[in-house]
Amino acid sequence: MDSLRTHASAGWVLAQRNIGIQIRDHALGYGWTFLVPALYAVGFVYLKREFMADATASDGNPRWELVAAFCGVMLVQFWLALVQDMADVVGRNRALMRGLSMGPAPFIFAVALEGLVSLGIRMVLILVVLLLLGHALPAQPASWLAMAAGLVALQITAYGLGLFLAPWSALYPDIRKALQSLALPLILVTPIFYAQVTDPQRVLYWVHLMNPLSAPFASVNAGLQSLPASVPLLSLASWSLLGLAVMVWSALQLRWQVPVLLERIGD
Repeated sequence: MDSLRTHASAGWVLAQRNIGIQIRDHALGYGWTFLVPALYAVGFVYLKREFMADATASDGNPRWELVAAFCGVMLVQFWLALVQDMADVVGRNRALMRGLSMGPAPFIFAVALEGLVSLGIRMVLILVVLLLLGHALPAQPASWLAMAAGLVALQITAYGLGLFLAPWSALYPDIRKALQSLALPLILVTPIFYAQVTDPQRVLYWVHLMNPLSAPFASVNAGLQSLPASVPLLSLASWSLLGLAVMVWSALQLRWQVPVLLERIGD
């Protein structure tokens, strides 16, 4: 327990350092967290309305489409950034790891804590946009629980995939490049700009089922609208459990992999 508290404390110090670097090195700091999803959302709704301009009827609520698009892009970017940061936990901190005898645990805690801060900022921005566009905050506890379940699943799967890729990312920089190129494909295969497919006869149904982002976003989306959670609960639970198992296994493996990795990647 004392060791866990020490790792968490060291992780918080490292997280504060990383947050300070993020704010200091970028003119907008965490403003980019809002700007990019907002551009995606406005561009999507504008283009969709333009494409439908000649249609006899226009379905959907453009204000809600803005909220859903903004929220979806925000969460996809958060998930991918968390995967990238966790995958780079060895490569980015190799100099510090050589001088510490605590192993990778403090750095894993730092990424997790920084991720919580980032997620908190994103959720506040999503709720602010929700209010600015004339929607009420969810009133039912079940809606908040649905959102919480989706956000927890989102983090667990990101931690699991990131830690699984960490040794490979330290050895092969191409892993990091590949992760950076996944942003747009992930946005397109996650039901953000269109309704989730429910027909098993369609390939996209299985793509959504195998996408770790689809069920969490559906859960958050339903919660924001105060709708009965039409969420694939089995998919949400399965991805959460799988992510947790991979996260624990990968973290334990990383403890003895770090010395070998540090020796192989050099300075």
